[in-house]
Amino acid sequence: MRQWLRSFGFAWQGIRSGIRQEAHLKFHLAATLTALAMGFLLSIGRIEWLILLILIGLVWITELFNTALEVLSNKVEINHDPQIKLVKDLAAGSVLIAALIALVGGILLFSPYICAWI
Repeated sequence: MRQWLRSFGFAWQGIRSGIRQEAHLKFHLAATLTALAMGFLLSIGRIEWLILLILIGLVWITELFNTALEVLSNKVEINHDPQIKLVKDLAAGSVLIAALIALVGGILLFSPYICAWI
């Protein structure tokens, strides 16, 4: 149990470090807090909450993997390398796809509530 708690602490430390050091993670944090606030303000339903949390998780997971790959790539090879560039571009592409899916999903999820509120 003690080792499990330590591992959990390391995971939180990684997330906190990423937010402090990476502008994209700061943006995702702001977007996450905005989406959660909108969910509370608009009183979305349980299914909508589930969808919202999955979309948020998708973006965070891809961004954290992207950041980890970039840090590791920079450690492995500091000079320009086409293979490393490809790895970084692919990881960044996965974040872009996740963010676009989350954006469209958020629009579809929130628009009926916003229209009803207006």
